[in-house]
Amino acid sequence: MVWKPDKKLGALVGFFIVCTITGMTIYLRVAAAAQPFGLSSFLTNLLFIGTILICGVFVSRLYGLLTLSYRLDRSQLIIHCGYAQHIIPLASITRVVSSGHLSAYKGFHGVSWPGYLNGHILLEDGSQLITHSTEPFERQVIIMTRQGVFGVSPRETASFISEIQLMLAEGSTRVVEERYEPAPLVALPVWRDKGVWGAVFLSAAINLALWGVVAALYSRLPERLPLQFDPRGRIELVGPKAGLLIVPFIGSMTCILNGLISVLAHRNERFAVVLLLGGSLLVQVICWVATLRIIM
Repeated sequence: MVWKPDKKLGALVGFFIVCTITGMTIYLRVAAAAQPFGLSSFLTNLLFIGTILICGVFVSRLYGLLTLSYRLDRSQLIIHCGYAQHIIPLASITRVVSSGHLSAYKGFHGVSWPGYLNGHILLEDGSQLITHSTEPFERQVIIMTRQGVFGVSPRETASFISEIQLMLAEGSTRVVEERYEPAPLVALPVWRDKGVWGAVFLSAAINLALWGVVAALYSRLPERLPLQFDPRGRIELVGPKAGLLIVPFIGSMTCILNGLISVLAHRNERFAVVLLLGGSLLVQVICWVATLRIIM
């Protein structure tokens, strides 16, 4: 049987948050497009990118709320939320109580808004409670197992507790392993590879710094700049200063494409990923050298 929480308040608040951030994102994009290239437009675009990332986080969490459910059968309780699920065997459940029977909590870590809690609650006794709930801690149903503590909030709380206690009394029909089971895409090892993401973020930071330097100096540069040199260092091509923007743009495209290919190839071609990310960092350095040579 599938039990669902009351999602109305959480969904309403979640949609409002996402719509608000989306509105800010659109405003920043329009504002950036209306500005001439320079430090102001660079900072506006930086805020634009930041709001896209924040919006992505909230959309992901809203999806988790909209898909939140608790499936109970004769062998297990499955807490499904977004891109993952907790599988709890009935045989490992030691106690089912309302949160009023527990010590108060000391802190919460995760994402929450009115009508939705997704994260970890630290209890006063030092234990950690994993919650996927639409109710505050005080109104959650607590599932205690041999490996952890979970907080849930089915709409029909009393019926849920009675049903699970009845199944516990009757006993499990098959052996199930208690585990956390992410979706295949989320389970890819690349997301936990700190070396890969360290290289990606370093490459992105170097490129953003180059964009920042070019944006800060752009208005003070002459209208025409030397854009190409021969092997002896003599100027081969002079053109509009807008041509300078091609250099950091090449760095950006290299960072994005190499990062995407690295994520896709990580499982089977780890050495190729190292080469790609190392190449991306090298391209950023070359872009810096080329830019400084043009503007100095």
